[in-house]
Amino acid sequence: LNYWTYTPSRYATSEYAEKFRDGATIYPRSFWFVEREETPLGYSKESVPVVSKNTGDEKLRTTLRGSVPERFFFKTLLSKRMYPFGFTEFDEVILPLEIVSSSQEAIENLEERLKRAKEFIKEFEEGIDDSADLDAMGALINLRCDAEQYLKSSHISPDAKKKIVNLLRENKHLFDYLNLELNEEILSFDEVEESEEIYKYRLLDYYDILEDFKSATERFYYWIEHTKKVPKNFKDWLINCQRVWEEWRGEKAQKMNIIDRLNYRNDLLSQPVKGGYLVLYTAGGSNPCACVVENEERLVVDHMTFYAHFNTYDEALYVASFINSSVLREMIREKQSRGLFGERHIHKLIVRQPIPKYDPEDPLHRKLVETARISTEKANEVRKQLVDVHPNRLRTEGRRLLSDELKAIDEIVSKILKT
Repeated sequence: LNYWTYTPSRYATSEYAEKFRDGATIYPRSFWFVEREETPLGYSKESVPVVSKNTGDEKLRTTLRGSVPERFFFKTLLSKRMYPFGFTEFDEVILPLEIVSSSQEAIENLEERLKRAKEFIKEFEEGIDDSADLDAMGALINLRCDAEQYLKSSHISPDAKKKIVNLLRENKHLFDYLNLELNEEILSFDEVEESEEIYKYRLLDYYDILEDFKSATERFYYWIEHTKKVPKNFKDWLINCQRVWEEWRGEKAQKMNIIDRLNYRNDLLSQPVKGGYLVLYTAGGSNPCACVVENEERLVVDHMTFYAHFNTYDEALYVASFINSSVLREMIREKQSRGLFGERHIHKLIVRQPIPKYDPEDPLHRKLVETARISTEKANEVRKQLVDVHPNRLRTEGRRLLSDELKAIDEIVSKILKT
């Protein structure tokens, strides 16, 4: 295959391949993975004492201590803690993230456009810039267009739509001042239909910075100095992390700071925030394994764990069953890269195999889902037996404890692939 012209969709034999993507690069581990430190007098939610956690797979080994507000705590599932249909534990991570709704983002966008329009009008009236009225007109036209789209959207709440209408009514004089039309239909908008909010992660106000910088390091310190969303104790933690990063990376740190690294390729901010189910599977090693978790709020997926979002639990179990089957594992064995100890690096190979689209009306598909449901229950039951098992043996031991269930899954998968 030509690297430069390769597109997965052209060569994938399963439509599920395009649903899966890699998790975020939550590296270096010691910057983000933490354990809470107990204190004799306790602590407040605004100042939780933490220390770097040794995850055992850290290239940069350093121990940091500090305190971080509770709202910056999230959880993740490392691939080495997974076994077929189950996992041993989540790890806590601290991340400079906030969760925003589509309604909140819409209001903030309109308020920012309004603010800029007022600034341009002021510059025009004070004679600072004779063409600032044109900039103001542009800002208000964009505001009007965005407002119209938000009012039509099913992802904006009724309360937010009311705020949008009120914002337009209160500032109609600005449109009149610049001879811009504001549709009366918009001003009289009164819709009470329920909406389905969309939630997303945001790196606080990091991407609000519009200035150009000579280096990523310079950008980081400018953000730390001017941000209004990072409290002092978390600032101190981030500054310590950045300094260790600079010492470790040398000149390379000028091209990528710790925040850029965290959201490399947008793999952090593109993750689904909540709702539905996630199929997670291990991207490394010779034997893939997958489990299904509910997509809870504040769950982020780590690098080397591939994930896909599903609306229904049944379809998630169906896809996880194929990934856990030895049938697909044999299909990819010859295609895997090899290391000193055999096959390694699964990546998307496993989900590029011919996994048929889930059909809830198909008896075999339903049987596979039911078997996967039983397997998941068994995986949860044996969790206590696997907590202290070394990561190098976890998947093997997990397969041994679920051998009967996995054998049944292999039989059903084989029948589905033959039909």
